Amino acid sequence: MYDIDDLRAAITPRTKLILINSPSNPTGGVASAENLRQIADLAKEKNLYILTDEIYHELLWDDEPYTSIASFPGMKERTIVVDGFSKTYAMTGFRLGYAAAPEEIIVTMTKLLENVLSSVNEGVQWGGVAALEGCHQCVEEMKTQYRRRRKLVVSGLNTIPGVSCMSPKGAFYAFANIQGTGLTSRDFAIRLLQEKQVVVVPGTGFGEGGEGFVRLSYATGEDNIREGVRRIGEFAADLLK
Repeated sequence: MYDIDDLRAAITPRTKLILINSPSNPTGGVASAENLRQIADLAKEKNLYILTDEIYHELLWDDEPYTSIASFPGMKERTIVVDGFSKTYAMTGFRLGYAAAPEEIIVTMTKLLENVLSSVNEGVQWGGVAALEGCHQCVEEMKTQYRRRRKLVVSGLNTIPGVSCMSPKGAFYAFANIQGTGLTSRDFAIRLLQEKQVVVVPGTGFGEGGEGFVRLSYATGEDNIREGVRRIGEFAADLLK
């Protein structure tokens, strides 16, 4: 959820655009339809564009359907939707994405892009076509596995003294609170890697508000999750002796 009062307070005369990432990396949080409507009203009031990163939009774990801010009245003409194939279709290495926006924005984006790369190669583009037009049963099966993994990692983390974790509503990340261990996010991550060979990302890698948290990904097998959580538990227990 985005705090609309904080967002309003952050806007200055130089502000041109609001960036939204929902479902979110690193927390797995999902903005509600009402929260997005508030942001849409603010954007229209302040005559701002919205850039909405919807790369995780298929990876939702509650019953509420996904809402794009572009769907609200008056928002298509001021919204840039960016998405891709890496999460829904497990095509991470293909680097294939797309954007939808008003024509004048797309024209400018294309001019900027052509100075960085020529194009996505043809084989990858046809792979994207196959992903969009093919059977999505594999996607549903993948989402079922993610739901199991989410439950596994969150329930496991919440058994560890000094560690807690809210259940993410989307994406495939868990944002664990490690304040009870007495370590900073960076120290926790470094020591956990050195002592238990488990990799997590310090919450501060995503901004000052991430202090006291670490990010874990559950885009891996269940055995790896169990072993990783077990080692984190051992690490935390050693800290609290």
